[in-house]
Amino acid sequence: MKDHGVLHPELARTLASAGHGDLVGLADAGLPIPAHTPRIDLAFAPGKPQLLDVLDAVLTELYVEAAWSRMRASKRQPGCWMPWPIDCPAPRSYGCRTRT
Repeated sequence: MKDHGVLHPELARTLASAGHGDLVGLADAGLPIPAHTPRIDLAFAPGKPQLLDVLDAVLTELYVEAAWSRMRASKRQPGCWMPWPIDCPAPRSYGCRTRT
């Protein structure tokens, strides 16, 4: 029995089979996903689990070659998004810097 890292069986299996150059996307609720795209829905209640909690667990299983994040450009323009290339996947806790 696994007792650390990603415990969700389908997500753990998917991450374990990821190879060089494979893409993994993490998103919160509401992201439109094409029907043919494989998806693992981890939600069990509104806002649960938190996206950054999932990211923290995923990072224990993968080596990340590159990462992109999208963030709201302005609270006044909630539909306006801007690309945010980052040097590592979790700027809140890993000391990442945005690229210029």
